[in-house]
Amino acid sequence: MLKIVNLLIFFDFIAFFIIITPSCSFTKYNDLKAGITNSGTISDKNINEASGIAVSRINKDILWIINDSGNSPLIYGVNTKGEHISTIMVRDTKNNDWEDLASFEYKGKSYILIADVGDNKAKREEYYLHIIQEPDLNKISNTDPVSLKPSWSISFTY
Repeated sequence: MLKIVNLLIFFDFIAFFIIITPSCSFTKYNDLKAGITNSGTISDKNINEASGIAVSRINKDILWIINDSGNSPLIYGVNTKGEHISTIMVRDTKNNDWEDLASFEYKGKSYILIADVGDNKAKREEYYLHIIQEPDLNKISNTDPVSLKPSWSISFTY
């Protein structure tokens, strides 16, 4: 008899959890949604498979974006409205399977880290983190791609 009572309590708990969870999730989602503002849409047709995004550390209202594998080793700079501002050609690298970006400061300089770590078919033997110094867009022409070589790269296996 005790086993049946415990089993009924267990099923009641599961039923309660199933009933209450969607309403809690819905409430939380709506609370979050209320604070979201769409500031723009990416308009650059070259950004066709955005894989990573990082906020610029030195260029006001600039986001850096990369495409996934099969694309050129380019980083695109867009403003917060999604409009194209600049393109960086990362020399001496290949976009094997770029997955993400990060921006950081080190020894007083701003850098962008490119994580070339994707491996959809599990065939890669080596992976890379490429680190480039972030360009100050106020000091360059935005019409031509900026060509930068990584300040350093880290190769690794796992």
